[in-house]
Amino acid sequence: MCEEHSPGEALKDAMENKNWAEAVKLSEPWLVACPVDARIHWLRSLVLEEQWEKEEADKHKKWFVGLIESVMSSGDGKTPETAYETISVGEEYAVLMALRLDFKKQRLITRLRVDEMTVENEQGEELKVFFSPKPHFRRLEKLFSN
Repeated sequence: MCEEHSPGEALKDAMENKNWAEAVKLSEPWLVACPVDARIHWLRSLVLEEQWEKEEADKHKKWFVGLIESVMSSGDGKTPETAYETISVGEEYAVLMALRLDFKKQRLITRLRVDEMTVENEQGEELKVFFSPKPHFRRLEKLFSN
């Protein structure tokens, strides 16, 4: 449910155009339906800061930090065996954003059901980060078994 129809791109467009009212309008119902979308919490916090709504912005920052910390405490992401546990592929990208890593490419390690992300850090070094989105694969199995 939290991967379909995300307002992420429209929200970023509204933010780039400094259309704060539209950005708030896009993010609010989405977070009601999908409160575990870390990326949208982060974007909404930025929008609310622009509107001088610090208290509300801080709430969304706390959501973002809590969701990211939950993933970061699940492994170290350095090997397929110690992959970060995520609930969705979208959460993988939120973690990369939080770590300030630029996505380059993705590969699925099929036998382990682990995503290998090739990324670049702020120093220009290429790294690999591993994620295990088990709930994502369960959703796919359920979808294709019908």
